[in-house]
Amino acid sequence: MGSPELLVANTLIAKTAIDVVSTMAGADARNKQARYQADIARQQAEYQRKLAESEAATLRRRADRALGQQAAKSAAAGLDLGSGSALLAQQSLAGEAEMEALRIRNGGLLRGMELDSSANLALSRARSAAQDDYLGLSTRLLNSHEKWRQLP
Repeated sequence: MGSPELLVANTLIAKTAIDVVSTMAGADARNKQARYQADIARQQAEYQRKLAESEAATLRRRADRALGQQAAKSAAAGLDLGSGSALLAQQSLAGEAEMEALRIRNGGLLRGMELDSSANLALSRARSAAQDDYLGLSTRLLNSHEKWRQLP
């Protein structure tokens, strides 16, 4: 067998190698997980934006139909749609419908921005954690080197 000093040195080398490999594997796994979560958040963000656009378009179509029906009823009743209170009522309803459509669309844009921010934050945290892991590993390597130097 070898001397006790050789055994201690070999054990220290093996421990250091295992520490390096496990730290790198852990950092890589956290980075992959963060990227995956960021991809999902970005997909959800895009979905929220598209959903809001679709809901706003649906609201506009319904409002156009309702305005058309109201105009037809007013015309059948003999009202002048080009002036007066009938025109003001049409414009008011059209304006309200457009404001609601914009509110829906903007709500989807805001939800999308929040999800995009979550994705960016997850990636930033993963990078920071990886840097912390590698800094910690560097410290452990330096400590191991110091222990090697102290071996007889």
